[in-house]
Amino acid sequence: MKSKSHAMVAIRRSVLKETVFVLFVILFNTVSAQNFENKFGKCSQEELELTICAYDSTADAMVLYDEGETYFSIIAEKYQIIFDRRVKYKFFNKAGIDDAKFEIKFYNGNQGAERVSYIKCNTYNLENGKVVTTKLENKNIFDEKSGGKWLIKKFAMPAVREGSVVEVSYRITSPYLFSLPSWKFQAEIPVMYSRYKATVNPHFEYTFMKKGDLPLGDFKKYELSGIPTYINDVLKRDIAYEYVMNNVPAFRKESYITSYNDYINKLDVQISRILYNDGSSKVIMSSWPKLSEDLETDDNFGEYIKAFSKDDEAFGSMVGFPPSDSLELIKFIDQYIKKNYTYNGDDQYFASGSKKDVEKLKKGNSADLNLMAVGMLRAAGYNAFPALLSTRENGKVNSAYPFLDAFDYVIAIYEFKNELKVMDVTDPMLRFGDIPPKCLNDVCLLLKSKDVEWLNLKSNDISDSRFIKVLTPLPGVDSLLIDNTLTTTYFDAYNMRKDYKSDYEELASSLLGSDYSLYDSIKCQHLEDAEEDFVLTYSRKAPLEVIENMILIEPFEGEVMTENPLKQQVRTYPIDIGYRYSKSFSVDIIIPEGYKVASKPENLVVNNQDIRIVYTVSNNQSSKVNIMGLYQFKKDVYECTSYNDIKGYIDIIVNKFNEKLVLEAEEI
Repeated sequence: MKSKSHAMVAIRRSVLKETVFVLFVILFNTVSAQNFENKFGKCSQEELELTICAYDSTADAMVLYDEGETYFSIIAEKYQIIFDRRVKYKFFNKAGIDDAKFEIKFYNGNQGAERVSYIKCNTYNLENGKVVTTKLENKNIFDEKSGGKWLIKKFAMPAVREGSVVEVSYRITSPYLFSLPSWKFQAEIPVMYSRYKATVNPHFEYTFMKKGDLPLGDFKKYELSGIPTYINDVLKRDIAYEYVMNNVPAFRKESYITSYNDYINKLDVQISRILYNDGSSKVIMSSWPKLSEDLETDDNFGEYIKAFSKDDEAFGSMVGFPPSDSLELIKFIDQYIKKNYTYNGDDQYFASGSKKDVEKLKKGNSADLNLMAVGMLRAAGYNAFPALLSTRENGKVNSAYPFLDAFDYVIAIYEFKNELKVMDVTDPMLRFGDIPPKCLNDVCLLLKSKDVEWLNLKSNDISDSRFIKVLTPLPGVDSLLIDNTLTTTYFDAYNMRKDYKSDYEELASSLLGSDYSLYDSIKCQHLEDAEEDFVLTYSRKAPLEVIENMILIEPFEGEVMTENPLKQQVRTYPIDIGYRYSKSFSVDIIIPEGYKVASKPENLVVNNQDIRIVYTVSNNQSSKVNIMGLYQFKKDVYECTSYNDIKGYIDIIVNKFNEKLVLEAEEI
């Protein structure tokens, strides 16, 4: 009887657990399903009273729904792509409100700018139990230029406060049929419901590329009713593709990442074929070799290169090539373009004009200059080729899909002593043989007429920043005199040179502190010589931390990380630093008369395949203490499986390199 009673209790517990679980699922689906208003211009009491995201209690805001639809329309006897979007946000707290801004990015190419219209934005707030609506005024919508041929319309969402619900809708009309608008299912805040529908005209075929590791909630492909089209006497109708994702988690973006577009869940759509009424077709997506072959005859690519390479004798006499066929000749070409032409900051893979145009203006985009370098190298007798790449901000290239639009940059590649070497002539501050750090993004596509080759773009050099410091405490005036020599190499030197030339005040603030005075100074060596280390010497005074009879000194203050940029518990994408680098310090701390060392940091050594950390303290002289520190990242990219290890190493760096030396006044 007792066992039977226990069995009944167990059954009741089991039923109770199942009931609770079912109720939880029902409740969760009630909150996370599309119970809220999804008709534009409507907002429910339930939406306004929502205080938390059901599946992410830490979210400051969330997307209630995000719906996009793409279809074709004939305007002025030409096909146009229409993209309509409407999205609704919920803001839970002040941190979420800080991001209450909206941007609409649109393209301005050879066929003119895409047209953005019907921009609407409503903010809903609950006031005294009533829903109050605030509408965006057109005068508060602003236009800005973005990178390359992209423009932005932007605005601040009106009257947003804690608890607000905001909806936005707009339309983009585009003459560019080569790609349909991409769709992001994921954002930096949770997205409860995301739906994208693309209705494709039967004259066009597109490739849909889903990125990200989360599964679709639903997918449908179906034929629409309506007026048919006859292609080669075969009846065709519009085809709809519909993608849905539910309860999409926020993408937590943090440091050491290329482009977050590489890792979010999204959909890219590129044209693959055009079908004509007579049954003929034009293949757009064929193969990488075919793409290379097509570029070879393009006026702004292959023909542009030929213009600089076909008359080698005239060209050689014009620029005064050195007579020998050597590495010096290649360096001469590199320096000739860097000194005589100016990069306008526009990253492209097509030249902007003809050879005559660029020679007249003496400036151009990245393709104008780097394709010129390919032509000049050929004129000098070298095997030289263009290589397409995608910059870090633009994202990684999927080699399975031969689409030209995946790239946004081109460099020069040449053969020297049976090895392939890179060249980029856009910036005089680049070392010969280097490409800009923004281009260190896995691989490039080398184009050899009808052949192609993927080349690794990793740098084998380790960039160094070496600090030699002397710290002299001045107890009488409660200040610390700091004399510093900073020597940088490779990409660290490149970045420091650019900062010195383009934003001296920002650099001075980072090195000397925001309150630097006329006493503080920065002097440099080898500013214009990119082949040499870049050296900065500077002095400054800083407040001296004094507590009763003790002086506390941070030896590396201002030059090391003070907090760990890696914050997540789990990371699902690589830690991409860009290039391998190290920071080293040698600091002499002068002990003032009448003081002695009270406590000092312990020595530390960590050395493995991922990282090297060294920290040593030497107090062999009564007049000074020497502290040496070094940390070196041995890889440019660490897999996400190493995330907790790298996070732990950075914790060690932050904690150890911010420890203080304590000096104590001697008893008299």
